[in-house]
Amino acid sequence: MTNITDINTTKTRLQRLLQSATPKTDKQPNLFGKTIPTLLVISLLGSMLPFETVTIFFSLSFATITLFALILLWKKQLKITKGKTALISALIITSLLSGCSPAFTFKTPPELIKFAHEHDFDVYTIQKIGVFGLGLQDATIASAQAECDIKTIQGAQITEGHGLISIVTVTIAGKS
Repeated sequence: MTNITDINTTKTRLQRLLQSATPKTDKQPNLFGKTIPTLLVISLLGSMLPFETVTIFFSLSFATITLFALILLWKKQLKITKGKTALISALIITSLLSGCSPAFTFKTPPELIKFAHEHDFDVYTIQKIGVFGLGLQDATIASAQAECDIKTIQGAQITEGHGLISIVTVTIAGKS
């Protein structure tokens, strides 16, 4: 009859032999799991700041980080939790709406309309749209004057919205 300790010893030896023959899988820490969502949030918040250069920088960084994140998600090297996804989605919507805010407000500012009617001035409005903060260079008082027949400008108002999509509205009042 076999001894119980011999069976246990043989079983333990066999288990150790199988463990040594099996390749070990080293779990590498997910370096991108916290970094990418944090960078996305920072770049979305930065894209809504009211400075054209800052808007361009953060909007382009958002586009680059998003492309990088999509590649990592496709390769299954990045996992983003539902909470982080909801936060990033809410910030994307907020950034788009903050940039488009001049389009949702009055076409011509009411103060300028009142001023123009009191003094019998003509009013002209231009609106320029930029993506990632680019394309807003022509949204100036001079370009608005060049597009219309107003020769002397008596009043002007510029309304800006900064975000992933930026809109600038320039309204001028003056005599033809």
